[in-house]
Amino acid sequence: MVRPVFLVPLVLLGCSESLASSRAAVEPAPVAKPAPPSLPVVVPTPIEVVPTPIEVVPVEEPVVPVVPVEPTAEVLRHPGVIQDCDRGAGYKVSSFENPAVDGRPTLWLTSLYESRVERPGPERPMGRATVRVEAPGAHILAFSAYEPMVWDIDVGPDSRVEQILLWGYHDQYVTGVKGVKVRDMNGPSCGYSWPYNNGGCDTAELVATVEAAVGQPIQRFEGCYRASELIIQP
Repeated sequence: MVRPVFLVPLVLLGCSESLASSRAAVEPAPVAKPAPPSLPVVVPTPIEVVPTPIEVVPVEEPVVPVVPVEPTAEVLRHPGVIQDCDRGAGYKVSSFENPAVDGRPTLWLTSLYESRVERPGPERPMGRATVRVEAPGAHILAFSAYEPMVWDIDVGPDSRVEQILLWGYHDQYVTGVKGVKVRDMNGPSCGYSWPYNNGGCDTAELVATVEAAVGQPIQRFEGCYRASELIIQP
């Protein structure tokens, strides 16, 4: 009795192999991913900065015409006795007047602290003041200064000086006149601002002393800290 041969497993085995081979043929091979593109290396290029010269063009300023200024009272000569009080240094003329006394000479008191003109002296600089007497008639001149002073007096043809009185902390001298009584007085020697000064000066006391020495009121007082030119005028 012939036994049948079972070929099924072989067939199945062959089918499995053929299926595997066909599947291998159908499945695509893995595709390799492309490498990312490489970025170029940027090398910075140095920039050369060339300064541009700037031309400075000067601007012409408008020409302002100079208009002459009329002189004021500060630059004009003083109409009174003291002509050149040093206003540039901040000083000014101080003054007062009284009515004339009938039948009596006119009493003038001019007081300075120092002169604008000085010469070397033995101990202190010697100041100088010029005095021109132009007012007609008879006059009594009283002068006072703190610093040493020479009062150089010139009397006009219509004027007559009867006496001169001097007050000063330092020596006072008179030149230019002859035959005139000169009295070197004691007492207050500093007073150039009415009615009073500070720093040891007392104009009111000086005025009282002068009036007591002469025996009449002062008709004209003028004072300034620094001056050197005086005119006794009407």
